[in-house]
Amino acid sequence: MRTLKHLFPRRFTGRGLILTTALLLAASAAARAAVINVDHSTYAPGDNITVTFSGGPGNATEWIGIYPDGVTPGDVDSTLWSYGPGPDYTQGIVVFEGGLTEPGEWVAYLLENDGYTILASVPFQVVGPKISVDQDRYAPGQPIHVTFSGGPGNAADWLGVYAAGDAPGDVNATLWAYVPGPDYTQGAVTFDPGITTPGDWVVYLLENDGYTVITSATFTVFDAATEPMVYSLHSAWLPEEVIEIGWRNGPGNPLDWIGIYPEGVAPGSVGSTRWQYVDGTQTGAVGLQEGRVQFEGTLELGGYDAHLLENDGYTSLAATGFSVVDYFDPLLRSNQRFYAPGEPITFTFSNNWSNPRDWIGILPEGVTPGDEDSVAWIYTDGTTQGSTGLWEGTVVFAEGLTEPGNYVAWLLVDDGYFAIAHERITVLPEDQSGPRVTRMAPANGATAADPRRRFSALVTNGMTSVAPDTVTLTLDGAAVIPQVLPVGGDTEITFEAAGLFTPGSNHEYVLTFEDDGDPARTRTYIAAFTVADYRNIVLPQPLVFDNFDTVPEGSLPAGWTQKSYTEMGNADEDLTNLDSATYARWTAVDATRFEGPLTPYSQFGSETTDYQRVLSVNPLNVLNGEVIDTPLAQGRFLFGNSGYRNGLSQVLYLFSPDFDLSGQTDVNLCFYSIWEQNQDSIGAVEYSINGGQTWLPIVYLLDGPDVLTMENPEGGDPIVDAVATFTTEYGDVARYLDDQFVEQGGFYGAFIGAPVSQDLAPYISARVDNDAVGSKRIELFRLPQADGQARVRFRFAHAGSDSWYFGIDNFGLYSIPQVTEPPMLEITRDGGNVTVSWPADSGAVTLEQTPSLTHPVWSAVAGVAGNSITVPAEGDAMYYRLRR
Repeated sequence: MRTLKHLFPRRFTGRGLILTTALLLAASAAARAAVINVDHSTYAPGDNITVTFSGGPGNATEWIGIYPDGVTPGDVDSTLWSYGPGPDYTQGIVVFEGGLTEPGEWVAYLLENDGYTILASVPFQVVGPKISVDQDRYAPGQPIHVTFSGGPGNAADWLGVYAAGDAPGDVNATLWAYVPGPDYTQGAVTFDPGITTPGDWVVYLLENDGYTVITSATFTVFDAATEPMVYSLHSAWLPEEVIEIGWRNGPGNPLDWIGIYPEGVAPGSVGSTRWQYVDGTQTGAVGLQEGRVQFEGTLELGGYDAHLLENDGYTSLAATGFSVVDYFDPLLRSNQRFYAPGEPITFTFSNNWSNPRDWIGILPEGVTPGDEDSVAWIYTDGTTQGSTGLWEGTVVFAEGLTEPGNYVAWLLVDDGYFAIAHERITVLPEDQSGPRVTRMAPANGATAADPRRRFSALVTNGMTSVAPDTVTLTLDGAAVIPQVLPVGGDTEITFEAAGLFTPGSNHEYVLTFEDDGDPARTRTYIAAFTVADYRNIVLPQPLVFDNFDTVPEGSLPAGWTQKSYTEMGNADEDLTNLDSATYARWTAVDATRFEGPLTPYSQFGSETTDYQRVLSVNPLNVLNGEVIDTPLAQGRFLFGNSGYRNGLSQVLYLFSPDFDLSGQTDVNLCFYSIWEQNQDSIGAVEYSINGGQTWLPIVYLLDGPDVLTMENPEGGDPIVDAVATFTTEYGDVARYLDDQFVEQGGFYGAFIGAPVSQDLAPYISARVDNDAVGSKRIELFRLPQADGQARVRFRFAHAGSDSWYFGIDNFGLYSIPQVTEPPMLEITRDGGNVTVSWPADSGAVTLEQTPSLTHPVWSAVAGVAGNSITVPAEGDAMYYRLRR
């Protein structure tokens, strides 16, 4: 399960990374005889590269891979690759058209039979002009160091910096400089200050005072006010301290997370040392754009990096370093992490060397002590004379720092520049040091917002605070009345009204408030959002219903049966152990089991709270006009587990008894689905009308990338290729021995009861890997062939390899006549006008109005154009309806 943050992804595209080291140790006799050559030892960027080979073993999947010199095939994806041509696969010629664009040292390898065994190799070079910058991203004004090589060598060759999209010669360069001598073909130039305007930029190497582009490099200047930032409250921690990691300007996804890794280790390359979602849990229910999380427990001494990572993946949006030091190491601490300009800054220190002239100096981040003068400094006795040596103490920079930016305070020894401890601090601009919204729901730009008419914002107070009586909130231009409440030192602003937004409709909240500063500053936040295209499921009285609450834990309801091919190493019956025999089959479990920790992988003897995600709430479940804002699993429910188990695979089938639906029409199945997708798992629901002799499709749950497509024979967008989706083999899809000890599996079609054909395409439902919320759904399916049948049986399947879980609650069969829902009116305001609209496919309808609902007199509205009309917002109240 990749969500565990400590495991590698299982599947790689292209030439992947997973490979036993034995394949790289030695070549076969055929490999020793193999030869590979390139047509040149040196190429210009973009030149075709012709590779010849001979003496290979003759497999059709022998292949040529081109890698940077020093990279072992299999450690990273190849830069270029191709299979060797037939019909004689022992030898041939491969041409890589367009070659390589990156100058450097390269190696072409002949590799055996779709693997990474090296049969032969040959080095070569790509040479040409090259330009680079020392960073990909810069703060406004930060110096930009440019290096170049391979230039024409003219004294008037020059470097120009342009906004991305601007062509040299069409506009003036924002920054420019001639290349330095005496060797004008290579060198370095520093633009100090750098670019002050945030955005994407390009630095060009241009020829001989003209505008002929020789080569270029791109970089970004970020807006410090909106750039994601992660920080450690302190730069150094003691081993058993609670470590606080904060962030600002995050995306606000519930599954954004903070991961701690050893210093210099890339997230995803190894397991994280510690991790939490941004809401401080390991289930990820609340998205926060700003906040702090705490990490308890002892960390080993050494350096670490904390990363802000996006949406349950390994994309690092920001990172910061910190260290864990011994109790006897020098320590420097600030009284807070962020300061306003001019705000006093207090430092405490301990385990100092106790020289009278030990001192604390503050420098801009990135500047080494001694390279530049300190922005501010003081001796550890709090004076500028330094007469008393102190082992520990407190100093105050009473006037603070005036320039916003990131700084480092250094504890330095005896009037020199030898640093024994440091602490990072940030001075915020005035407009960021007051109150600011750190969480807002719905978020601005949300495309699948909660259907409820509700709003919430958390305002973090800074050097100034929200003035409560200045808070205003509008919804689609109309004023609404929010609640304004203090929450600790912050302010929470909420609003809720009855009713639900129309599915897929667009709306806008505007929040405005002033702070209590002098003069007061006004802040405005906009949340323009699109409501999720949710489904309001309306259920009548059921024909069949079971909530499983009376089923004893560890068993199944009367008449229900199961079949398991799960590999089981732990024969204990234990509802607290996910690796036990209890969870090797479908069984009834009480939902409260998942409120606390459970034991994973028996031999580890530890506990995990990861399965609290079983109780995650999906706010898009709407039943009979009400949002279900509690976990779908309530009381007892049926549960099939794959995750946190030892063994190769987990394959579980659950069968209902036969239900007599004689005389029933419009039969529908509804159940609460507690599913979580993994990249290698399948959930399947099918039904039979002949007691299980044959099966009909209801739904197949698969990871989105594994739902394969093909060209639509009737034109238009690609369509689902059901046959390929169910028959393609994968190395990580479950495999098991059947009752005759024959291996089965490896492809998703092995776990379904219906015959594989293109007819199954409409029943394939793509789900999101490791999404703890999205597949917690109230599912409703029409069963057309179940009408009037006396032997209707259901089959639930779950197959994976350490791949989460499948739960079922509130199983019911319903007769629901198919009716067309009436079209809904949507009213939006834009300035002084109001637009009344309804779906364009509503058919023949008439918009009517009345000034009163007490004794309504309805009349057709004049001036309707298509499916909408715009009227002035001012004037008497008017009520509208659609009539067929």
